[in-house]
Amino acid sequence: MSYGPRRVILSLMAILFSSTAANRDNPTSPAISRPRMWKLQPPSARRTQVYLLFGSRLVQTIVRMAMGPLVVYVCEEMRCDVSTKGTLLSAYSLGYLTSQLAGGVLADCIGAKGVVLLASLLGGLLTLLSAGAKDISSLWLMQVLLGVSQGPLFPTSG
Repeated sequence: MSYGPRRVILSLMAILFSSTAANRDNPTSPAISRPRMWKLQPPSARRTQVYLLFGSRLVQTIVRMAMGPLVVYVCEEMRCDVSTKGTLLSAYSLGYLTSQLAGGVLADCIGAKGVVLLASLLGGLLTLLSAGAKDISSLWLMQVLLGVSQGPLFPTSG
C-alpha cells in the first residue's frame, strides 16, 4: 500500500474530524478531538459605531481632498483663471474653519451621534448639489457649505 501525500492528508483529516462523542466530552481522552468551529456573531453596537465613524471620517477626507485634482477639469470646463482656482480650492477650508467651534457646541446640545448623522446627511446632499453647479460662484458656495457641514465631524468624533 502506497502512502502518498494525498493519502496522508486524507488520513490526518479523518483523525482530526472524526472523533466519537465520548472522546469529545472527555477532556482527558488521548484521542484527538475535533476542533471547535468559530461561530460568526454580529458585531457589537460599539464596534458598529466605530466602523460607521471610520466610514464617515474616510468619506469626509475624500470629499475634502477631491477638489484639488478636480479643479483642473472644472476650471477648464467653466473657463476660469488661476486666481479663481485658488479661491475655489480655499472655499471648503473657509467653511470647515468656521464650523469647528459651532460643531463642538452643537454636540454638547444634541449629542455627538446626532451631529455626526446630521453632518453626514447634509454633506451627502451638498455633494450631490455640487455636481449640478452651473457656474463658479454656485460651486464656490456649495464648497463653503460642504465645509460648514463637514466641520463638526472632527470635534464630535473624538
